[in-house]
Amino acid sequence: MTIKSMLQLLAQADATLPDNSTGDISPADVRNMVRDFIDSVMPAYGTLQLATQTKALNATPSKIAPFSSSFGATSGYFNVNVTDATITRLVQTAGVAGASDNVVISGVVSGANNANVVVRLFKNGAPTGYVTSVTCSGAGDDQGFSLVGLNYTDASAGDAVYDLRASCSNVGSFVFKEISIVIQAIPVRSYV
Repeated sequence: MTIKSMLQLLAQADATLPDNSTGDISPADVRNMVRDFIDSVMPAYGTLQLATQTKALNATPSKIAPFSSSFGATSGYFNVNVTDATITRLVQTAGVAGASDNVVISGVVSGANNANVVVRLFKNGAPTGYVTSVTCSGAGDDQGFSLVGLNYTDASAGDAVYDLRASCSNVGSFVFKEISIVIQAIPVRSYV
């Protein structure tokens, strides 16, 4: 069946499911409407997990990679690359004009006392507005961080490739642990 916006589903219902006073509604019309609806609102997500990684940081954002594992990716919506630490939102192949995604990231970092680590989500190689900073309290003293946001991707811009990068003005070695990235497709009323 077909993934559609909520407005497209409403238009389909109006076009194919009129009042049945003349017997124009077929079982196939109802079945197609139900299948399109389920395809359009079915939960879809891409995930990455990182157990522990020691990373040298400087002022230039550096990708946190590789990740340890993925606990799932919905085929047709997301591709996950554990080694490259990317989650690709397949906007083009999902058959929609655009896509909204809920982004949830959490983890911990430790490093030199008073070192300020900046953690940012990147999309297609460019920094997004989803950023947080963590002030470290010394080696072995884990400090938590989280990022939450809603992101829209226009299909004409191509698929969205997400990755997580970190930087620190204090050059040094930092330990990242228990990082999870979950990007979930959100059904929207309209893609325009």
